[in-house]
Amino acid sequence: MLEDDKVKLNIGCGIFYKPGYINIDNFENSIVDEKSDAENLNFNENSVDMIESFHLIEHFDYINCKYVLSEWFRILKSNGRLIIETPDLVKSLKKFQNVDVEAKKRTLNWIFGIDNQGMSHKTGFTFQLLKELLEEVGFNEISNKRSISHTYEPGLRIECIKPKNFIDYQFISIFRKEVKNRININESNLLDSLENNCISQIRKIFLERFKNNKKNTIREIISKSAISNPLISLVFCEKCIEYNLIKKEEIEKELQIVKYLMKIEFHKRLFTLWKNYKKGTGRTNEFFLKFLDQQESNILKMLENSNIKNFDYIANLNPEDIKIFNFHVVQFKSLILSNRGVKEFYNKNYKKAIESLLNSLALFPDNSIVHWNIAKLGIVTEMDHASIIEHYKKSLTLAFNKDIKNILKQEIKHFKNKEYEKISLFPVADMI
Repeated sequence: MLEDDKVKLNIGCGIFYKPGYINIDNFENSIVDEKSDAENLNFNENSVDMIESFHLIEHFDYINCKYVLSEWFRILKSNGRLIIETPDLVKSLKKFQNVDVEAKKRTLNWIFGIDNQGMSHKTGFTFQLLKELLEEVGFNEISNKRSISHTYEPGLRIECIKPKNFIDYQFISIFRKEVKNRININESNLLDSLENNCISQIRKIFLERFKNNKKNTIREIISKSAISNPLISLVFCEKCIEYNLIKKEEIEKELQIVKYLMKIEFHKRLFTLWKNYKKGTGRTNEFFLKFLDQQESNILKMLENSNIKNFDYIANLNPEDIKIFNFHVVQFKSLILSNRGVKEFYNKNYKKAIESLLNSLALFPDNSIVHWNIAKLGIVTEMDHASIIEHYKKSLTLAFNKDIKNILKQEIKHFKNKEYEKISLFPVADMI
């Protein structure tokens, strides 16, 4: 038992041992009381009185900071206190501008860390940035104090507490962690995409509407989250039951629908459905939102009447190997196909090049460079004249850069005049 019978953690202690605290670090072996990742701590919910973490949070990138703070929120007791110290990014940059070269080197290490295990920095904070992040997780009484450690460089000291009425935010913290672990998302760009396109929506709906209309809110959350991955819907339902927010028998039908969507890997087949979806050029964002609305509506209807036959067509589509489905994932896959097409074009594998580029457009038809490369390939492979002109015109319409527009206009003019020798038939690199 600790000195004052309170459980106090020093997370990310490194080589600095703090008496009266459980000292935790993921890399240091000789000093720590417990070796652990700061995002997955071996403490029960609502079991810790105080957490101090000096110069650790900046070692995670911004999106992962949210998950780290959610974990600390989970284990803190009501009225439990969190104290964080981290470099003050704005003051550090201001100092950097006004000191000599040697001092600049030290400040660079302060801002970016050093290339030792666990010592590099991945993000930086102002008070306002960290305050907003803490508020989103559920902390309150957030205050900015004078830093007491590493005072040779500008630092922030943020103190806050976990409020008495924490249950809703606690639920979101646990749900967020469970989703990440169950889907096994380690890539920060994918995690950021999941957070922005799914978890943030669920959080908003849950906090605003769940208490007033539980069953309808659960259906709404299922209809939105199953599109990203039906496992997210299952985790939400399971956590609602586990935390006695609703009884299992009240949502038995909804659970069966979610399990069916998981069985057919709905999100993976939805990707293929989007690929086949009829869409125009210049408004892909709008078409995608319309597509999502249709799928949400279909899921809600299925939740109402339990008729899964309407999903037979989707169930028979080929699944794409993805962890989540959203617009970011679609664009990323399209960009990979585009660059694969450029590679095949350069290596004179023209058939494979056209196939990759057309598949890229099927996902995201608003890429000017892809249309441009198809037009060039069309000249090389003697494609239909009208098709080449169509891709040139789409490329011109979608292009933003004035210089590129001028080049395209010249190429179109040369093509119409059959002056093919004046057109560069070298692939254009896609750097969107």
